Formats: sequence, C-alpha cells, structure tokens
Amino acid sequence: MVLPLSSLNETETIVPPDTVNVDGDGLDVVSDDKCHLLSGQFGLIVQLFLGFLSLLALFIKWRRENHRRSLTVWKYDVLKQVVASLFAHVMNLIVAMVLANGGKAECPWYFVNFVFDTFCGIPLATFLFCIFQFAARCFAWEKVMESGYYGDPPQFRWWLKQVLAWTIIMALTKTILAIPLYIHRETISQFAVRLFSPVRQDPHTELVIVMIVVPGLLNMLNFCLFDSVLKRKYHDEPNKQFTPLSNAENNEEIDEENALFAS
Repeated sequence: MVLPLSSLNETETIVPPDTVNVDGDGLDVVSDDKCHLLSGQFGLIVQLFLGFLSLLALFIKWRRENHRRSLTVWKYDVLKQVVASLFAHVMNLIVAMVLANGGKAECPWYFVNFVFDTFCGIPLATFLFCIFQFAARCFAWEKVMESGYYGDPPQFRWWLKQVLAWTIIMALTKTILAIPLYIHRETISQFAVRLFSPVRQDPHTELVIVMIVVPGLLNMLNFCLFDSVLKRKYHDEPNKQFTPLSNAENNEEIDEENALFAS
C-alpha cells in the first residue's frame, strides 16, 4: 500500500531494535539494549565466576601433579598468573571497546579478541617468555632466571620480580596481537556482529556466551597451559623445594593443605 505524501510526512520513522547499519568503521548496532562488557552487577558477577572457574582448574591440576609443588610455591605461581591475567583482562576490555568504536558491539569484539588471543597469544607469549629466560640466564638475573623458583625459603621479592616480568610479557603480547585486529577491524566487526545476530535482542544471553561459555573453557585452558610454562621444571638442579619430604616436613605440608581447605 502506498501512503499519501501527507501521511508520510506525519509518520515517524521506526528503527527496529536490532537494525544493523554498516559504516566506514564496521557495524553499528542501533539499540538501547546492547550487550556491554561493563554492564553493572550482572557483568561483575559473570567476570568473578569466570575467574573462579580458572582458579578451580588450577587447583585440580595441582592436586593431580605427580611431583606436587609445596602449597607456598603453588600459591605464588597462581598469584603470578592472577596478577598478570587481571592486567591482561583490562587490556582486552580496552581493546574491545576501542575497536568497537565507542561502545558499539563490545561483546562480539571481546569474543573475537579473546579467541584470537587464546590461539595466537599462548604461543606468542610462550615464545617471548623463552627469549626472556634466555636473556635472564645470559645476564645472570638471578631472581628471574628460573621461573617458579622463589628462593629457599620462597621470598616475596623474588616472586614480585617474576610477576613484573610476566606482566610485561603479557602486555607486549596483547599489544602485538591488537595490531592486526586494528588493521582489519572493519571486516572483523562485520563478521563478529553477524555471528551474534541470533542473540542480539537478549543482551544477557549474549554476555553469558561471550563471557562464560566460550571464554570459561578457553580461560581454563589458558591458565593450565601457562601454569605448565611458568612453574619450575623438575629436570632442573635439585633443591629443597623438590627433594622428598621428611616425615616432619610432610606433616607440615599436610597441615598447610588442611588449613587451606578449612578456610
């Protein structure tokens, strides 16, 4: 049916909530109910749950080790990853929001960035870490030349320097990976938004998929693989941390574990 000109003038233009417009910077979702990465209490709960899953995976991995690290060393190894991962997570959020062009399609961008970071970032970070370890041995940087060894007994200063080194490596990895994403942002943006078009009208469902379902599994894989890279290898020179425990030391270790479970 063709409306009269007068009717057209009096008729308001209605834009569907899931309309997608293509512009020079990619796709712009015209909606007041977009999925935002920093979406209040729900987004915070989602991200805390994601962190819990990763820590749970590390704990199960530690409990199944053949030559289990002491509880103190394991806590230092976990905290090293937690600090660097929090920094990396903030960088991922910033990259997603910047590439999403001021808050548009943040969740699809975060998903693409996270998947790309997992499959390309793990080998790149491992490569950079090996280069750093080689340089540390060449220049005799004692406190960082052997990852996962924090002195005997373990010392906070050794751990702090290793955390700083690993955080710098993660920052460099994120920066390198962000370059191709930025160069091809228009093509990637179109793909990312169309990928999530079926759940576009339900921002909470989209946030769960983007922040839990896929990243939850990939994040556990991330933590477990990096834990194997960062922990001290058993073929290194033996020291007190890895020699068989005496009865007294073994009882002390059991007491520490019991205290962990009780807390």
